[in-house]
Amino acid sequence: MKGLILTSKARAGESASYSVWTPDGGGVIRDIDSTLSLKPGESISTGDEGEIHSAEIGDGAELAKEHAAWLNEFVDRGIGKKAHSSGIDGLDTVTKTLWKQLSACGALVLKKLGCAAPIIVRFHNDSDGAGGAYGLFASLNEFSSNSGHFANKGNTVWIMHAGISYGRYDAETDLMIAGSYTSIEKPLLIVIDFGTTTESNDGIRRISDAFDVVWLDHHPVVEEFSGKKLAHYVNPWLHGGDSAYTAGFLACMLGKTFSGVDTSAMESASLIGDYSKYAADSEGGEDLSILLDMLTSDVKVAFGPAVTSITPYEIDKVVQDPGRMGELVSYARMRLSEAIGDAMMQMKKHAAAQGSVYVLDFEAVKSEQTKYPLPGRFSSKLLDKITETDQKPAVLIVHSGKYISVRVGAELAERVDLVDVIGEMKDRHPEEIEAGGGHRSASGIKLAAQDEKGRIVRDLVSVIKDRMDRDA
Repeated sequence: MKGLILTSKARAGESASYSVWTPDGGGVIRDIDSTLSLKPGESISTGDEGEIHSAEIGDGAELAKEHAAWLNEFVDRGIGKKAHSSGIDGLDTVTKTLWKQLSACGALVLKKLGCAAPIIVRFHNDSDGAGGAYGLFASLNEFSSNSGHFANKGNTVWIMHAGISYGRYDAETDLMIAGSYTSIEKPLLIVIDFGTTTESNDGIRRISDAFDVVWLDHHPVVEEFSGKKLAHYVNPWLHGGDSAYTAGFLACMLGKTFSGVDTSAMESASLIGDYSKYAADSEGGEDLSILLDMLTSDVKVAFGPAVTSITPYEIDKVVQDPGRMGELVSYARMRLSEAIGDAMMQMKKHAAAQGSVYVLDFEAVKSEQTKYPLPGRFSSKLLDKITETDQKPAVLIVHSGKYISVRVGAELAERVDLVDVIGEMKDRHPEEIEAGGGHRSASGIKLAAQDEKGRIVRDLVSVIKDRMDRDA
């Protein structure tokens, strides 16, 4: 049986793994191990069990033409023609305007699958980013099962990413991962729920020639952010939407361009986790949101001390075990309630004419047994509690180590735009602030060192109070 070598991957020892396409049976991609030194683009002959016959290695030009024709049909057949409807009008309106661009992204994903090219998926470590990754994972699995084609699961790498910037170190890591492959097609990087911060510019420059990139985001677009120039940068802000159309929901819609699998729970988890105005529990979305929030905060709780990061594979193991999922969700609710109770007694309040600014040193409520909840996502939960008990509009600042998280109550969202606030803080403290950004009502700052944190927090309170009381 003739086959075309699409991708090779170096393995420990003397053997290598090869992804081989065979035209028989409508096109199949197999993974084959061999000690032979083979190159993508070569034609080989395989036996019925997939073994390579070394005597029949040759030029793959003719097979490459057949593969190219098959690939066009494979992609065209796989991409849906009609925009998906979630039943939520505000979201569906934006989805329709995004569908052409999302379909182009989906076609690119299928092209990489059909070439067995390496794919790296980086997702932000919260319920929005993880929900999107899990939804895309489910769509890829469903497509692989229904296409009669082995979509290269072994060539797809999932990376949970702390923070919302794509730095030079991240780029170097991805280049190293992709460097272990040789392929007829350029590798693909998919980014889910990172920010539009200028701190990503260096990393983007580093990988822009080596990768095709699909960047899915829902943060307000910063003018100096170079990622918006990527061919497949997708952001609802550029299509009449805003941050309420979450990145996780966006990733699930990408999956919908080639898969019909039900991802409603993942979509709901994303919307709930990011406080979208479209959030509503749908088929377990609330529990999944809490689970994803906890797993991405502290993977050791669910998987033990040997596990330091998770992929959608681990998430799926928990979700497919209702007993274990229920146990972890109950634990997360209990722990969150304890932390909020402690925080309400530890916060400092700064009164302003138009509301109050609360400041919490997160070290006062941290647990020695678990990292959950992390300060950023905890801030939103705590602000909910403050809003229940305080008659005035509120802004919350939570700091931990080199990180400062800021959340603004809905009543102050127009007056205190955190994208603008963080920009002013960067201008005022260019040496002390290493990175910062986020949404207009939920943002964060990363300091270069902790030494000046007290002064930075005091100045941040002052800047926010000034905006709160402006034109009062």
